[in-house]
Amino acid sequence: MAETEHRIEKRRLQKLGDEKYTHPKEKEDQIRLVLGNRRYFNILELFAGNGNLTKVYQDYLYKGFGKIHSYDIKTTKEDSFRLFHKFIYQEETYDIIDIDPFGFPCRLFPDIFMLIDYGYLFLTFCKPHKIHPSSHLSLFLKCYFGEEIPRLDNILTGVKKYSNFHWRDANVVNVLDLPGVWRIAFSVTKVMAKEFSWGKVSNSYRNSIEQVG
Repeated sequence: MAETEHRIEKRRLQKLGDEKYTHPKEKEDQIRLVLGNRRYFNILELFAGNGNLTKVYQDYLYKGFGKIHSYDIKTTKEDSFRLFHKFIYQEETYDIIDIDPFGFPCRLFPDIFMLIDYGYLFLTFCKPHKIHPSSHLSLFLKCYFGEEIPRLDNILTGVKKYSNFHWRDANVVNVLDLPGVWRIAFSVTKVMAKEFSWGKVSNSYRNSIEQVG
């Protein structure tokens, strides 16, 4: 009973944007580390929450040309899981895509890669071993990543595989190891089949993992 009450309270604080669970400062630092001083035309934020990162991304637009597209069910009443299909139909493309759900972004794979040719994908992924287990969740994760409780390397390999479905190659740039979630930055490149770096993600990604907390 106490564990159930803890989960309810955690969910409530997440919805309120409590920094203990949303980690805006750590996410901002990662964005600035990965993007440096470059500028971009189009940025897409899905599950944007209270807009903490929207303010950060303002610094990475070409002034007068760039645009941030920010969506969240609480503020724009748009369901990101459904909305991105609309953008695919409209043949939109983005330089940066940020996916920051409370939970798992699996349902956006592999088609999210139809929205980016060259740029960066920032992805927040709950640590499965930190979530209360259920047969439904175990089957869900096994369908996407081949394991009921996928490890970080399973997830990184899975995302890379899903990028290949649409002739993109996603490679790990940085991983934040936060309490309860991994925050992962990928570089994304549109490539020909013969240019794919097929196979599992290299262990070199471990060098980019930053421990927090």
